[in-house]
Amino acid sequence: MKNTIQNKTKLVNSVFSKVYHKYDFMNDLMTFKNHSKWKEEIVEIAIDSSPKKILDIATGTGDIAIKLSKIKGSIIEAVDVSDNMLKIAHNKINKLNINNINLKTYHDIDIPEVDETGVSFVENAILKARSASIVTGLPSIADDSGIEVDYLDSRPGVKSARYSGDNATNMSNNDKLLKELNGVSMEKRNACYRCVIVFMRFPDDPFPVISTGSWYGLIAEKPEGENGFGYDPIFFLPEFNKTSAQLTDDEKNKISHRALALAGIEEYFSNIGK
Repeated sequence: MKNTIQNKTKLVNSVFSKVYHKYDFMNDLMTFKNHSKWKEEIVEIAIDSSPKKILDIATGTGDIAIKLSKIKGSIIEAVDVSDNMLKIAHNKINKLNINNINLKTYHDIDIPEVDETGVSFVENAILKARSASIVTGLPSIADDSGIEVDYLDSRPGVKSARYSGDNATNMSNNDKLLKELNGVSMEKRNACYRCVIVFMRFPDDPFPVISTGSWYGLIAEKPEGENGFGYDPIFFLPEFNKTSAQLTDDEKNKISHRALALAGIEEYFSNIGK
């Protein structure tokens, strides 16, 4: 489990290390500048509760943290996995002479790893969201995801990250899955990526917001592509005639299980106050 988290952290850091210098421009381009409006809506929601302590996870180049800094008496802990993104945030904050934002990397905060003991993606996402809310004293968002293969009775499922054992890697997981499907025809290799995202207002929130996303495809007979992680190299999409690892980031971010689950969370926040 720990190795899987470290691998994902390295991958995310690697991706943003390549695009950090044009991240703000890409946000403008991909959202037609609507991201500024979404950020303002987040700040308006926060202002209503007059928080004294705010944790901005995945702060990126710091835009939301900077807007939140206007809340009187607030202290913002802005965290990101990418040192290069935080450097841009640091420069913005210095230029604006803001003194109530603390920039941190994920290594600087002590949120313990959660034992994913749930039997479903929903249960595991709730466990992780609750743990983060307990540690920070703040609302939290967490996800759980994995892949299900019909021929294998929905395995790997919640064990996707550690399918080949406690010290599993992406490659060892893929190898195990391919071996189990050796000789199985393509029409019987149906698979589905699942993602569940949970938003909890406080640790014992009796009505957490739960959003799900499902992405359907097939398990390829061999890995193809390098743009992705997990089972992406063997998750084949007939409509593209490619694996997920062969898609561009833009293509993937429109149709993936995570994109669909995030859309549900976005809809929830956009409807607040209407």
